[in-house]
Amino acid sequence: MPIYNEEATAVEILNRVLAVNLADEIIVVDDGSTDGTAAALEKLTSDTVRIVSHPHNRGKGAAVRSGIQAAHGDLILIQDGARYHTSKATREFIEQHKDRLIVYQLPSYSPDYNPIEYLWKKVKTKATHNRYFAEFVKLVNSVEEALHVLAAQSDEILRLMGVYTKHIAEPLAV
Repeated sequence: MPIYNEEATAVEILNRVLAVNLADEIIVVDDGSTDGTAAALEKLTSDTVRIVSHPHNRGKGAAVRSGIQAAHGDLILIQDGARYHTSKATREFIEQHKDRLIVYQLPSYSPDYNPIEYLWKKVKTKATHNRYFAEFVKLVNSVEEALHVLAAQSDEILRLMGVYTKHIAEPLAV
């Protein structure tokens, strides 16, 4: 659970997640909060919760990566520390659809972590970043050229995709 300056809500959200009683461990990453978040988290007494602290704010993507690195389980659910995400809603959804749910391991959607987003970011950097195009067709041509260059680098794409290319559509045991 990535958290940044959530003093007022962090413990409430964490208690909601704990109430679901589905997690073997809950990793909370305090991403360099400057309010009283760290002190509020220290008051928690659950053996299920582990706190990882960043000395300064590194962004949500870095907080998610730190949480994943600290996790011991095979199945990871990323729960945001924002109040509008509720464990009750998650639990109700799972209960309503348990006969139809199959869990798949998918890459995160953070541009810092998702290989596809990373590749697209490379295309944008190469083809369009800080460049002016007087005509739309020149923009399209630049993007197409960058895509062709990237398509010729299949080793890099496979390296970035890693384990996902090996198990792309295999359901996880739930």
